[in-house]
This record gives sequence, structure tokens and C-alpha cells, in this order.
Amino acid sequence: MYATVSQDILNSILVIDDSSEQCWKRIAAIFQDNKHSRAVHLKNQFSNTNLEDFPTVKAYCNCLKLLADQLANVDALVSNTCLGLNMIVVLTNAYAGFVTYIQQHDPWLPFETAKSRLELEESTIIQEGAREFGSSSFTTALVVNSQNSDDDMNHQNSSHNNNNNNNGRLLN
Repeated sequence: MYATVSQDILNSILVIDDSSEQCWKRIAAIFQDNKHSRAVHLKNQFSNTNLEDFPTVKAYCNCLKLLADQLANVDALVSNTCLGLNMIVVLTNAYAGFVTYIQQHDPWLPFETAKSRLELEESTIIQEGAREFGSSSFTTALVVNSQNSDDDMNHQNSSHNNNNNNNGRLLN
């Protein structure tokens, strides 16, 4: 056991003529000593994890699952339902249909199944966005809109200058 722990932990647990059971109990005590404060910290992280903080749905779901597993390690189990609820509660309007589907599914889907379907929903949303706003048409729309805004500004400035040059008289 001594060869499997870090040097810091080894220095804390090393005892002459020790049994492996006693060694294990000292190692467990080190890790279990702060489990309640660790559980509070992890629960806070779990509750405040937001999809917007991640580049993909997969990364978001993986983080939720990791936090749930870490909570289980400190005896603060997260049920499959709670994990699923946390997954969908922060989803944006783009996922409204998916959220309705998950909420109405009885029994509640296993987390891995819901995660897989959410990843599929994300790829569908991305594909629809690419079709709706194809890169070339989207760029063209931005350029045209920008040019129209510039033309409107120039027209407004020109009208303003004409009004000032005509001593406040409006021109028709």
C-alpha cells in the first residue's frame, strides 16, 4: 500500500510494524475527514453547472456526470432523475421540444440515454442552423444589412445637412 500513495500521504500514514488494515483505515480517514464540506462544495458546483459554460452538450453532460460521481464518493448520492433534471433545467429555448420529450417520458430515461438523445438534438439544431444560415448567405445578409445601415446613415446625414443649409425649411 505504501507504494501506491503520494509522498505526502505516505509521510502521514507511515508507521513501523503496521498492519495493512490499520494503514488502510488511516488512508480512508484522510479522505473521508472532509467529506461533508466536500459534498457541499460539489453540490453547489452541480447545481450551478450551466450549458452556456461548455463548448458542446457532450462536455456539459460529462461534467454533470463527473460531479454526480464525485458526490456519490462522499455519500451524497444523486439519483438518475435528479441528474436528468439538472441536465434539462438550463437548456435554452432551442431545446424546448427535447425538454418536453424528456419531461413526458415515463419512466424517466437513464442519464446516458438522455445524454445521447440530447447530443443528437444538438447536432440537428446545428445542421438546421447551417441550412438556414448557410455560411455564404449568412455573410451576404450581414454585408447587405451593414451596407443598408451605412446608406441609411448617409441619407439621414445628407437630409440633416440639407435642412440646416435651407435655414430650417423642410424640403419635399
